[in-house]
Amino acid sequence: MDVLIRLLHLEDDPFDAELIQQKLESGGESYAITRANNKQTFESALNEGTFDIVLTDFNLPDYDGMSALQYVRKHRPETPVIVISGRLGEEEAVECLKAGATDYVLKQRMQRLSPAVRRALVEKAEQMARREAEEEIVRQHKFLRQVIDLDRNFIFAKNYDGQFVLVNQVLAEAYGTTVNHMLGKTDADFNPNIEEVEFFKNRDRFVMETLQEVLIPEEHITDATGKVRWLQTIKRPIMENGKATMVLGVATDITERKNQELRLSRLNRMHSMLSGINSAISRIKERTELLEEACRITIDEGGFSLAWCGFIDNQTQVLTPAVYAGDQRGILNGFRLNLGGALSEQDYTLNENIDLKVPITVNLKESSIVHGGKEGLRREKLLLQKGFQSFASFPITINEQFAGVMVMYSEDADTFDTDEMRLLATLADDISFALNYQEKQAALNYATLFDILTGLPNRQLFLERADHEIQSNAQAHTFLALLLIDIRHFGMINDSFGKIKGDQLLQMIAQRLSTDQPVNIARISGNSFAIAISGLHNEAEVAHALQQYLVEPFNIAFLIGDQELNVSTRCGISVFPTDGREVDVLISNAEVALKKAKLSGTEYVFYTSDMNARVTEQLLMESQLRQAITENQFVMYYQPKHAANSGRLVGMEALIRWISPERGFVPPLEFISILEDSGMILEVGKWLTRQAATDYLQWKKLGLNPPPIAVNVSAAQLKDPDFVNVIRNSKWGHIDEAALSNDKIITYSREESAALDLEITESVLMENIDSLIPILQQLQDEGFHISIDDFGTGYSSFSYLTKIPLNSIKIDRSFISELNSNADQRTIVSTIILLAHALKLKVIAEGVETQEQRAQLILMGCDELQGYLLGKPMPSNDVEAWLNQLMV
Repeated sequence: MDVLIRLLHLEDDPFDAELIQQKLESGGESYAITRANNKQTFESALNEGTFDIVLTDFNLPDYDGMSALQYVRKHRPETPVIVISGRLGEEEAVECLKAGATDYVLKQRMQRLSPAVRRALVEKAEQMARREAEEEIVRQHKFLRQVIDLDRNFIFAKNYDGQFVLVNQVLAEAYGTTVNHMLGKTDADFNPNIEEVEFFKNRDRFVMETLQEVLIPEEHITDATGKVRWLQTIKRPIMENGKATMVLGVATDITERKNQELRLSRLNRMHSMLSGINSAISRIKERTELLEEACRITIDEGGFSLAWCGFIDNQTQVLTPAVYAGDQRGILNGFRLNLGGALSEQDYTLNENIDLKVPITVNLKESSIVHGGKEGLRREKLLLQKGFQSFASFPITINEQFAGVMVMYSEDADTFDTDEMRLLATLADDISFALNYQEKQAALNYATLFDILTGLPNRQLFLERADHEIQSNAQAHTFLALLLIDIRHFGMINDSFGKIKGDQLLQMIAQRLSTDQPVNIARISGNSFAIAISGLHNEAEVAHALQQYLVEPFNIAFLIGDQELNVSTRCGISVFPTDGREVDVLISNAEVALKKAKLSGTEYVFYTSDMNARVTEQLLMESQLRQAITENQFVMYYQPKHAANSGRLVGMEALIRWISPERGFVPPLEFISILEDSGMILEVGKWLTRQAATDYLQWKKLGLNPPPIAVNVSAAQLKDPDFVNVIRNSKWGHIDEAALSNDKIITYSREESAALDLEITESVLMENIDSLIPILQQLQDEGFHISIDDFGTGYSSFSYLTKIPLNSIKIDRSFISELNSNADQRTIVSTIILLAHALKLKVIAEGVETQEQRAQLILMGCDELQGYLLGKPMPSNDVEAWLNQLMV
């Protein structure tokens, strides 16, 4: 070696020291040896000098080698130490090595000294090189750590399981934690958004599996404050042994740029929304339609999630939504905002510092302005649960008065900035202006088309509507009746009671004439009213219309002040199309008829004279039928039904008859249709079923063994919601009504129910088949027998018979009358019987009047027969005597 080795030698024996120096120099190296012979000189030399290696004798008088070794290790830990001794034992040598000695050499084997020194110096050089390399790594790590922490981008590396192995300070701060805390964790530990976490995981694995670099132009995370941070991210695979074990990501925060883009987009949407709503304002003249369109445009063009307009009830001071769009989440259901009236449990209230008369914007996570009434619940919590983040409210003013609000909801907390609020406030002003204009225009239009006193249409609007109604009736082939009603002696009423009371009378008349039905009613002059009634099919319906709009409204006296006043009228009537096909012709002819009514003193006059007679007869018949009901003028007749083969009595059909004091015995064909058209059939039908049951119970009580009685059920009865209960209660006859009204439960047997057969006309049944099936099934389950009457005259098919709960069918008399003379009729009847039996239905033939018909029906397998051949209808008293005869 050319290098001079600086050596510190601790030895108290000069001879040994000289010997050791010779041994060292004989090895070929150059040494600068500093000798010390005691503790003081050794420690002083070590502290003051710089040495490459230390040699120390193990045994010294006042300072042993172990102490010297420890001193070197403490003050010069990088300096190698070789211990030299003449009598060093194995245990002592081990202790020296443990204490930090590089080697030991016995004086008896000094040939090992030079190699030991060289080896110690080599090890020292290697250690120093290794330490410098480690220190360089640490320096570089600190430098790189400082570099990535100073970088404002998000820098991270993750393994295949998604665990962070590298993150920079910026990313850790975004997640509200430290770098060390993030290491070994995954996105799921810091990001509550499950969709975002899953997206990151899938994209990271794609990079590692495909070894592709991926640029993600836009993605977002939710930071520790709940704020959305938009990022542009590059992800690259990190390779190890030819395999990607990690993904490196560098994400640039583009939130500010994205917010600017979103803001510009929102402003563009706002301008588009403003343009759309202003366009709607220019073309839509009706208030509700305009507001509905404004709400729709707010959703479609403005990008809001929900929009509604509401108005204040001046009496209750409650604000409720009137129109809305986008409420798929039901947030407006039952919403009532009380602004100062009496508070109910359903009402919401505002904080006292909130003023809806000025534009306001609310971040739902930061504000609490609306509370539930007595429950005290924050409405904001409900809105947040539904996904809303903010809303804005703008006042609507009409006639310079605060009338309501327009409210818009957003799923973005930062939707409403200053510029947007300015635009939306302009929008609210535009809507307020439009509503003011519409209200003024509506008032002007109202005065043009409506009577200010009564609120009814005036003559102009009446004629316009009547003209449209004429066209509709022409297409439907129905009648329209045009009535002109004049209030008699109205001038005298004004003179007697004063004009104010006269006006009140006109208002009361208008109120009585107005109904829930869509009928065209108008006040066309001082004391004259006009009514156009559409969709009439016959004289009976015309008569009913007169009853409803001419008779009933004036049957009850009017109370003027504290005095009752009976008002009489005169009416002229024209009918489309018989009296004219144009509205001008119809009203002219109605005026002619009105003049005739006034001259003749008749309550009403039709323009066509024969219509007078028909309607008068119809109304008279109705009046007499009502009297018949109250005076029990109806009587019951019964016609027997016999088993076809044996002739045994198996049933009777209840047939109603009317014995009128004025008309005498009236056939059913003359009054049944009037009962049905007038609705009186409900009362009469109830009487018929109860009377049949009363007679049945009486005959059974007398031991006459009566057969089941069939009663006909009308279409009106089937539509009665209480039909099932009426039938149930009927089988006890005319029982105490008070008992039924007290919710008394009456038990009955299926045998008692079977005493009544319900006959329903085929055409009626097919008209309401779907709604009737469950009703008839319920009655059949309770024991009542169900039969189709007049089978073959309607449009039923045998496929329907499989769905309807039936016990029997009755073949119409029109098939029986030609049974023996018409082969086609025989084929039809035979087919009906065969198919009915296949469906396990009993077959009854009505109208059997000859022996030939009877024989043919027996041959065909008909089950029961009814007709004049087997027995004519007879009153109940005769039935009782007849049943007595049969018993004998």
